Amino acid sequence: MTDFSGKALDGYALSGTDGYNLVTPWIDLHGADNFSMTMVITGGTVTGTATLQQSNDRQSGNASGVFPESASSAVGDPLDVVNTPSGTGQQTLTMAASATPVTLNQQHIGYRWARLKYVATIQNQSGTVNVFYHWKY
Repeated sequence: MTDFSGKALDGYALSGTDGYNLVTPWIDLHGADNFSMTMVITGGTVTGTATLQQSNDRQSGNASGVFPESASSAVGDPLDVVNTPSGTGQQTLTMAASATPVTLNQQHIGYRWARLKYVATIQNQSGTVNVFYHWKY
């Protein structure tokens, strides 16, 4: 069994410029059977919703990186983007005011691409975000 891990975001600062929301770059899953993303926000007020999204659109590469073909950028939405379901319901977690890490897990992935979307419900003036990904195949 091979594993692959890394960071989708490293020290990303939430600010008024992005509306205190974020979308990670797309991760190419290479047919991974098991996959997880962990988001850690430190500093400021942490209140919002984290959603694991997936797409199976064809690959497109350009100067900005690699992502599904119909997305105009790494943060754009391809035509087939979906909020990933799981056996217990949709993979969406609400973050409380504590700084507890949020982890979204997915098994038997049917999509090539995945990303984590976070929508804040309270403006966060000083939060720093790290998003880790890990999969085994």
